[in-house]
Formats: sequence, C-alpha cells, structure tokens
Amino acid sequence: MKKLLYITDQQEYADHGTIAPLFGHYLKKYLQVSIVYYTRYKDSFQYKGDDCIVPEEKLHSIIGYLDEEGVDVGSFDFILVRNRFDILRTVLAHRARYGYRVGFRLSFPKNETAYTAMMAKYKRALLPSLALKYKRGRERKLIEACDLFLPSSAMLASGLYPALALPTFPLPAGIDPARIAGPKNDGTAPRRFIYVGSLDPLRRFETLLDAFTALTRLEWSLDISTFDPTYLKTILKGYPMLSGRIRILQAANLSELGRQIGACDVGLALMPALPIFAMTLPAKVMDYYAAGVPALLTDTPKNRDRLRDGDEAFFCTFDAAAIAATLETLIRSDAAHLALVREQGLRRLLGAGRSYDVMAEQLYRRLTAI
Repeated sequence: MKKLLYITDQQEYADHGTIAPLFGHYLKKYLQVSIVYYTRYKDSFQYKGDDCIVPEEKLHSIIGYLDEEGVDVGSFDFILVRNRFDILRTVLAHRARYGYRVGFRLSFPKNETAYTAMMAKYKRALLPSLALKYKRGRERKLIEACDLFLPSSAMLASGLYPALALPTFPLPAGIDPARIAGPKNDGTAPRRFIYVGSLDPLRRFETLLDAFTALTRLEWSLDISTFDPTYLKTILKGYPMLSGRIRILQAANLSELGRQIGACDVGLALMPALPIFAMTLPAKVMDYYAAGVPALLTDTPKNRDRLRDGDEAFFCTFDAAAIAATLETLIRSDAAHLALVREQGLRRLLGAGRSYDVMAEQLYRRLTAI
C-alpha cells in the first residue's frame, strides 16, 4: 500500500472538519496515511498512533527534522502540505533526494483575506496591492513546482492563480456520512438559529445583528459557536436590546459542534459578497446539513450553483433589511418545511460527491495518476 504524509497547519488536538474524517479515516482505506500536527507546548518529537506531533519552531525545516527523528521520509510516495507556503518550499527542496510526489492543499487564502481587510480600511492601498501581487507571484511558482494542486474550489484556483501549469484537483469541504443526524422532530418556539465559525471585521457580523434587532417582537434565539468569543463580546456590547436572546458557545470537538447545531432549526452562513467569500461554498454549510438543519446563505452564483433556493437552502442578499425579511419568513415557517429543505439539500450535496468516503476514493485515484 502506498504511503502519504499530510503536513498540516493545525495544532495537536485540533478536531478539524476535513482533516480528521477525510485524511485520518476514509483515505486510509486506500493509502497508509500519517498526519503531522504541531504543538506550541512541547519541545520534542512525538508519535500519536500513525501521526506525528512536532514543535512549532521545527515546521520551517520539517523534512530535515523528521529525518533526524528517525522518520523514514523516503518511504512516503506522496507528501501533501496544507496552506503553509514556507513548509511547501522546504518539502519541494528535498523532493529530489527522497523521490516523493508533492501536493499543495489551499483551503483558504489568508494573504488574500488580509489584503481585502486592508482595502476595506484604507481607500488607497497601492503598496498592499503591489505586495500582494508580488507575493502571489512567488506562491504561484511554488504551486507550479508541485505535482498536484488541491484548492478548496476550482473558482478559488482560477481566481487567484489563473491558468496554472499543473494538474488541479478541487477538494472542498464535505460531509462525514458517519455523522449525519436523523430528521428533526422538534418544532417548538422560539425559532432557534445558529452561526458557526470565525468572526472578524471583514465578515461584518453587525449586519446580522442589525437584522435581528428589527425582529425583537418575534420569538427567536441565536446561538453563536466560535473560537473568538472576545471579539464577539465586544460587538455585542452595542446590542443590549438582544441580551437574553443570544448565547455564545464553543465546541471542543466535532461531536459537540454537531450537538450544538442539532439543537437549532436554521444555520446561518451569511457573509458579505466579497470575492474572498464568494469563491467557495462555506464549510459551515456542510456542518449544518450533516447535523440536521438547513442553511441560510448569501445569494451568490457559487452558492446557487450548489443549492436551490427555497427547495434545498434559503438565500438573501447581505443587507440588514433583506436578512431581516428572510429571517422573519423562516421564523414563521413550519418545522416540516424546514426539515424538507434540509433533507433535499443534504441529498443534493451528497449526490454532488460531497461525502468524504466518495471524496477519499476520488483523491486516491487522482494521486496515483500523477
């Protein structure tokens, strides 16, 4: 059986939605997979089953470090790197010596996000623009030196690095079939909404809060599950009228996140229609449908290409008035309709190959073809 090493940008104990089920479980049916995580709290190498834990400061020289620790780097047929271009540079530099094939996984373009935030803050951003162009050029050279590029969507690849001269295999967020919840039967008031994921100024979460503020006469509640509660609490200080309606949650693992979502009725995936957010279907949508609730998404071509409005999901423009009107419709909708939309949306996503067991087989075939 061929061997694959997946070097992530995630810390030890991270329960990541794609890494654990796809690489840590389903892909192991076809390949021997070892995953590298990093730690900020230990200064020595550690095995954790088939996986490796390395000190964060060793990531920039990861191949040499693994070799020093007795890992047979030459035994791997494939090495994939997640998001970190500095790690990719190191992996490419040692390819000729060890003979492995190299793939690069781009799940979300952090440099592009930083640039978009800069543009939103400053009207004239010539220097950041030039810096991003130069950086993207260097990144492109590294990607094209690989054997396979694995962006989270084809739109992301063509938008950031058009006409790449290497095989590309889009690898979006998917659904773990082992975690799919059954249909919901609880239709009691108030209507419960949930938002899962990161919060920062670029996502303009205040727009959602403004929309909910217009609906205080109706019965609803909002759960927010995020790893950045400090930023959220700062925002909520400006919305005292929503006190008692909103709960701030954190999930220690995917199972807990699934329970949090499953206790609600509708999942929110509303973000500004910026290019950075419009290139992929939000990963949180997979979490919502797997856990038993339909999603409310920003009305973008990418989102509409994946799900049908009213039948498989709900859509609206990213505007407080439009969001408020859509939320009111959902608050007044009966639970049977919401359940039907969720079931049809889940069926559509799975039928489009968004199940991790299907994706694992497709990834295996693509890797062995390079």
